[in-house]
Amino acid sequence: RETCLDPQVTSVVTLRDPVGAVRLAMLATEGAVATPLPMRMQGMRAATTGRIAFDGLRIDAGAWIGQPDDYMMEPDFSAGAWRTSAVTCGGLEALLALALAQLVARGRDADPHQRARIGRAWIAQETALLWLQRAADAAERGVDAADAVTTVGFARIAIEDACLAAMQLVERSLGLAAFMQPSPIERMRRDLATYLRQPAADEVLTEAAAHVLRTQGGG
Repeated sequence: RETCLDPQVTSVVTLRDPVGAVRLAMLATEGAVATPLPMRMQGMRAATTGRIAFDGLRIDAGAWIGQPDDYMMEPDFSAGAWRTSAVTCGGLEALLALALAQLVARGRDADPHQRARIGRAWIAQETALLWLQRAADAAERGVDAADAVTTVGFARIAIEDACLAAMQLVERSLGLAAFMQPSPIERMRRDLATYLRQPAADEVLTEAAAHVLRTQGGG
């Protein structure tokens, strides 16, 4: 159902200007119409996906953020993805903390098989955090642009792999309790799995590997 947005709210909007350049603008939502898309995702159900129409809106010069194509400029565009990975790591930490608490509360923390699974999940979490720190350092300290993009790309894949491994271990540790609603761990598991589906993962990996081959191949 179409709804009019709060006129007191402003939004950062990505758009193309009349000559085709990608730009950012800060726009007031007064007069804009939001149309939710008819979709229901497995996770992140509290989020709303839709289209917002700013038909007839005039953009004043002061509303533009930066210069044309600044938004897509490298290395900031690709290397900035480390922040998305930080959100992912936060979700993994919350999921694992709740899983540990549930195992202790159910008196299953002394089982050697549970300890082995949790140990591997903890290794996965720490691996993700180490890659996150390396990606943040590369992106923010101003190293070579291609190196920064490559490091962040590898970090994104490593963190995704770590999250998927840890999630599977948590599911095996808790059994059906990890899938029962309205358990908070069931929601966290769905939300994290959905958030992990960031776009173009294969492209990120192969481009990062290509950079390593060019610079480290020794040919």
